[in-house]
Amino acid sequence: MNNINDKDKMSALLKIAAEKLGTTPENLSSAAKSGDMGKLLKENESQKVNEVINNPEKLRELLKSEEAKKLMKAFGLKGSE
Repeated sequence: MNNINDKDKMSALLKIAAEKLGTTPENLSSAAKSGDMGKLLKENESQKVNEVINNPEKLRELLKSEEAKKLMKAFGLKGSE
């Protein structure tokens, strides 16, 4: 991240994701940096995330969602259209 806009975008994304997961942005950031996202999720949620990550078809479907497209656009990434 090279400028303040990227930091602001990441902070906003962390805040939204943390609210959805019922945690704080700090805990979410720490878990992401350590690679231990599972501790933030309930067991069934963790299984769903792993199911999507390990299934290329489901991952493609997720990346084609409107929410994913909005996030990718906000971060200046090209979506799979």
